[in-house]
Amino acid sequence: MVSRNLIVGLDPGGRNAFGWCVSEDTESLPLSVGNCGVANHCQGAVDAILGHAQVADRIAGVGIDSPLFWTPDGDRSVDKLLRQEIGRRGGPAGIIMSVNSLQGACLVQGVLAGQLIRRRFSDTRITESHPKALLWLLGLARVGIRANEVLSSALSKFVVFSSSTISEHERDAALGAVTAWAMLHAHRGWRNIAKDETNAIHPWDAPVSYWMPL
Repeated sequence: MVSRNLIVGLDPGGRNAFGWCVSEDTESLPLSVGNCGVANHCQGAVDAILGHAQVADRIAGVGIDSPLFWTPDGDRSVDKLLRQEIGRRGGPAGIIMSVNSLQGACLVQGVLAGQLIRRRFSDTRITESHPKALLWLLGLARVGIRANEVLSSALSKFVVFSSSTISEHERDAALGAVTAWAMLHAHRGWRNIAKDETNAIHPWDAPVSYWMPL
């Protein structure tokens, strides 16, 4: 059986709001997302992803739309950086919320999902993602087009879906997978902004990152 390197995207939320997707790694974009969906919690999302993996497959990278590290004073330098960059593009600074302001499902379920995947694949690389911020940085969201108005069909340079009916949670999970792909390939024009966080506290045994096109 041929081994495949898989890339996973996760958009944590509560009941009927936990988006997930899985695709094969490729040398270049766009990613082809054949399997995606919405679960009720992180266990359901991870089970669905593993259900689409063959015995010889490995999950090489995961992009999770959830804070994966914190700072004691509550506001991270990475969030301040993204607010500044999105503001320069005319976007709303409020799209980047403080970690202190997030609800439990978004705050905790992403970390739990990453931990569950690393129980199965200990060398999986994980990056934080922020799909709506990413849409602004890629120029797909802009003045007059809010991030939640960007259709999946507009993402064709980055990700291609097998279905024409994609929910916002699935779209955001796919954007997380794009972020994971950029991490794995150290994609030109992207960088790991987590390296700028000098006072980070996190619950991980192995490093996590935060790749963005900056």
